Amino acid sequence: MPQHAAVPAGAARHLSLLAVAALIAATAAPGAAAYEYMVGANAYWMPFQATAGDTGNVDTVLDSLQRLGVRLVRTWAFGPDIPYAPGKYSEDSLKGIDYVVAGASKRGMRVLLALGNFWNAYRGPETWTEWAKAAGGGSAGWTGDVVDFYRDPTARRLYKDHLSYMLGRTNTLTGQRYASDPAVYGYDVLNEPRCPGCDPSALADHVSWLREMGSFVESTVSSDIMVLAGTEGFFTPQASESGLVSKNAGAGAGCEGEDVLQITKLGPFDALTAHLYWRHMEHMKSLNWAKPGLELYVDWLDSKLELYTDMAGGLGKPFMTEEFGLTQRFFDAEQRKVVYAVLLSHLVQSKQRGLAFTSALFWNSAHPGWDDGSGYDIDVTRSPTGKTVDLGNPPPAPKQPGGSGSNTSPATPRRTLMHQPLPRRAGPPGGARALAEADGGSNPQDILDAYRRGVARAACAQAAADGWDLTQPGARVDTAAWKARVAGVELVDIIAEAAALLK
Repeated sequence: MPQHAAVPAGAARHLSLLAVAALIAATAAPGAAAYEYMVGANAYWMPFQATAGDTGNVDTVLDSLQRLGVRLVRTWAFGPDIPYAPGKYSEDSLKGIDYVVAGASKRGMRVLLALGNFWNAYRGPETWTEWAKAAGGGSAGWTGDVVDFYRDPTARRLYKDHLSYMLGRTNTLTGQRYASDPAVYGYDVLNEPRCPGCDPSALADHVSWLREMGSFVESTVSSDIMVLAGTEGFFTPQASESGLVSKNAGAGAGCEGEDVLQITKLGPFDALTAHLYWRHMEHMKSLNWAKPGLELYVDWLDSKLELYTDMAGGLGKPFMTEEFGLTQRFFDAEQRKVVYAVLLSHLVQSKQRGLAFTSALFWNSAHPGWDDGSGYDIDVTRSPTGKTVDLGNPPPAPKQPGGSGSNTSPATPRRTLMHQPLPRRAGPPGGARALAEADGGSNPQDILDAYRRGVARAACAQAAADGWDLTQPGARVDTAAWKARVAGVELVDIIAEAAALLK
């Protein structure tokens, strides 16, 4: 396991929230931990384009990321034919991954590889369940949904075989074995491992699955490679030790079946990981069933970054924002620059103070010819102008409640509405508005369908909605001041400035 700030032997997996708080002071002082700080980028599409023969665009984006100072690239180490049957892999597709890893290494960057996906895109858990059924599994019974993936011993064995195959592979371009390749920064055992609307028994299986797969990867890879859970940063009421459900982005987040504190405490995992998006914000009762706008979201984001940083530091582990971004389907380019500036300013300040927030990977780096329709793509081939926004010295917090928000709901002065409010919808029995609609700005393939327990998650969210409210972050960020700073500055300038300050 990579070395981080020290905690007493065996304590990391048993710390209560009070113990976490007690350790924060010990980890907050400058120089308290020998962390490595960096800006990273997601580029999930790279292996697919490399396999298709479009290595030119892969090289162009890698060159551009290198020019910006990005040092970490996250991508997928799975796909439609990785594998296409148990133990059977497309060599051409594997060589696509080889190409990306070798290309990043050649440019002085490292890679973070996700070994599987909760979502249906490219290779979802339902495939492993189907293969387990064909192989005679079912000793634990079948639920007909993602719980089978976490619970069934045969499905577990097949997925572990996949992990073993991928980690045991040798890169055809570098000769490096993936389990010990210096170019590999870390592995996600699964991207976004949810268990939506799951009961306590299924949640126990979910945690057991993460522990088993994490332990297997930990026992296989070299000690300088990070083992990560790929979590998004939710809190559940079932993991009552956290007591942090009101810190979620909405009532439904507590129904995702992932408690980031509980999972990060598991021995195999080397960092707290989170994926931070406005789309996770939900329609809230106190907002007359609207979603928060930019100002409230940015205040919430600021408070959440602080919470994760303190929590990870207390556990003696780093905190990584594996994914963040703002979709242009709902927000404009200036608002997106504000979100990037606020988050990367946090990262820069974390380095200045020796805190546990160590890396932030934006979603999604792209070239001019790439557009997946989500609104998150960043054309990283644009040349930076050299302008800066002083990320190491953020504007002071607003003095007045409500901060700089100009589109505040008159009924709730501290809360803001989305700049293009969604139509209000009739609520189901009990008064809670429907929370099961697709997240704004999400990938069209990231759908909570029947296999991913969408109905159970919706029922859980609706039951929780009327009694849940967001913990008010207060006026923490001067959004207007940040808007003024980022005006006339390219998004690639903000990324390049952060990378330079983290060297």
